[in-house]
Amino acid sequence: FDLWSAKLDVQLLSEDAQAAAATARDAMRRFPAAPEAVLLAIRAASRMGDRDAALALLSDARQAAERLEAPSRTFVLRAVAAAYLKLDDAAGAAALWTRLADADAKDAESRRLLFELARARRDYTEMEKQLSALRAAAPDSPESNFAEAAYQIALATRPGVPPEERRDLLRKADEQLTAAENTRGGWSEFSRLRAELALLQGRWGTAIRLLQDLHSRGLASDGQKAQLIQLLFLTGRDDEAESLLSSLPADRRRPELRRIQAELLMREGKADEALAIALQNPEDPPDAVEYMWQARLLALANRPKDAEEKLRAAVASAPDWPAPYLSLLSLAVLRGQKDAAMQVLKEAASRLQGPAGCCAVALGYETVGDPQSAEKYYRRALEVAPLDPGPKLEWAGFLIRTRRGEEGRRVLEELAAAKESSPESQWIVRNARRNLAQLLAAGGDYRNFRRALDLLDQNLREADAALDRLIKIRLTAGRPEKSLRLQAVAAYEKEAQAGTNLPAEDRFQWAVALESLGRWPDARARLAELLRPPAQSGRHLEFYIRKLIAHDSPASEIRPLLEDLAKVAPSPWTASELQARLAAREGEPREAARILGTFLEGKDDSRPRPPAPLVLRWFEELGLHQEAEDRWRSLVSSQPQATLGLAGFFGRRGRTDEALALCRAALQTVPPESAAAVAVGILRARREACTPDRIAAVEEILQAAEKASGRTRPWLLTRGSFLQLLGRHQNAV
Repeated sequence: FDLWSAKLDVQLLSEDAQAAAATARDAMRRFPAAPEAVLLAIRAASRMGDRDAALALLSDARQAAERLEAPSRTFVLRAVAAAYLKLDDAAGAAALWTRLADADAKDAESRRLLFELARARRDYTEMEKQLSALRAAAPDSPESNFAEAAYQIALATRPGVPPEERRDLLRKADEQLTAAENTRGGWSEFSRLRAELALLQGRWGTAIRLLQDLHSRGLASDGQKAQLIQLLFLTGRDDEAESLLSSLPADRRRPELRRIQAELLMREGKADEALAIALQNPEDPPDAVEYMWQARLLALANRPKDAEEKLRAAVASAPDWPAPYLSLLSLAVLRGQKDAAMQVLKEAASRLQGPAGCCAVALGYETVGDPQSAEKYYRRALEVAPLDPGPKLEWAGFLIRTRRGEEGRRVLEELAAAKESSPESQWIVRNARRNLAQLLAAGGDYRNFRRALDLLDQNLREADAALDRLIKIRLTAGRPEKSLRLQAVAAYEKEAQAGTNLPAEDRFQWAVALESLGRWPDARARLAELLRPPAQSGRHLEFYIRKLIAHDSPASEIRPLLEDLAKVAPSPWTASELQARLAAREGEPREAARILGTFLEGKDDSRPRPPAPLVLRWFEELGLHQEAEDRWRSLVSSQPQATLGLAGFFGRRGRTDEALALCRAALQTVPPESAAAVAVGILRARREACTPDRIAAVEEILQAAEKASGRTRPWLLTRGSFLQLLGRHQNAV
């Protein structure tokens, strides 16, 4: 059947539904006793865009399945029923499953599927009927245990269930599901239900992990893929969401793919069409995730009041979930409504419970700029659950964000070495290793980089996840060693050939590595593809324009991109800076100076400006040296602390004696160790200028700094650098 299957795949890829149906029917006629032929027809029907034609083919497949010998007949008829359900013909699926269940009193799977159909309809009477039949047909079976847990979930999601009762029902479902998993480990249906339960408990990270696992194993339904995309977007993991989105089929007409269609329309800039789809509620009433997703799209469409209304509905729908509160708080902060943000935070602190609730409140305090209160809640979470790795991971992140990197690193080291048994705890440990690996690699030290790769390799040995492979490649691509960047490019090419959907950041790092290796045409092609509208990252576009200028691309090509950059640039002055660079390259130094000069003039207006020393460095980089010197002198006259900036400028221009004289004079106006550091840096940058007189001058500055401030850590580092410059390595050590 390999040839028949290959032929069918070609016809389906060509969207030739009529030919695919003919091939499937021909296979069933030629091989009437072969279940494979019927399964081929079922596969064709499931992938055809024409629903009527698919149902007609499925009807023929059902008739062919009826003629098969047992037990193949039962297996294939179940597949037919599943295909009916995929084509939104629940009645057809129910009729088949009912017939199979009636034919075999011990057929637990068919009764479980009938229970699931009733659950999808929220038909509690039918659920109870099928659950009772399951208990009688197969007591203590995986199917009946599954249904017991699912029934508790169904009861918990009834409209109007009080939060306490809802928590109790979900707790019972959790206990029953744990017991059920012991009877049939690894069954994918348990993973599906576990993901649903995690979502209802507000444990989105766990839900995402389980859905990603189902997707990687090819077991996720279209509805679950859509839900995974929705959750990834809601948790800010846009790259992963975009990657999954691009891997889905073009046919998005089915109801469960409504969310995907709305996301794609929003990406295309068609906000009204996207919202028209998103705000149609197939579920009555929508759940909290649905409300939050609608709020996200409304915020993207610049409708903050409507977004707030949806978020408040999400809070009312799931008052014990952290996510709606945090989204509502972030929206208030973005709108400059600090009082409203604090009110949301107060409400969250009174309602959210347990370590996850404490961590959410802590993150809320971080969002409003109160790290002291945030730390109090993080510590409370650690006290409530001292053995739970989740709060420890959140605590490590807080320490790193508040510039306590060494403390954060120690916490991550502890987590990375932990031996956890539960899947959720193992996931947290792997995440800690990822964070630690990126923290270690960021410092640039080669030994720490190797350690980072070892941590990621440890993750890959436990679970071969694309995320760990891509982080490993990304860290390698950022190294200064050419051999490692070559390895990274080869690894990216291998991932692409294997069909891995590379997130935008990895496609960008691939292009950066290519450019650094002298392969600008390849890098340019990848950047152009990455930056196709409307999905444009300001940081990526900035890099692209800088390289277009550097590689002498036509100005007519660059100017429209600069207009786009002005809308998405990472800082409000980036586009103007690049306009100045383009003007200088085009032989228009006066225009370049005029553009840069606007950043240093008219300081009574309120527009954001880059720091003056940075602007003066741009003058220097564009070859506007006299203009830079004049403006440096003007700045120093009004801000004496800028003297070291002028000294650095003189040092780079080869005016070493003037530079060192300024460093000596600056000892009275700036921290002495800073003056010493600049003086040593000037000599290190121009080793040919290290005459005895200048070495003595720097020695004098170092001694003056020591006398004024003592042997501080900065002074010791500067002194060691100076001794190394003089070749006195043992003294430097």
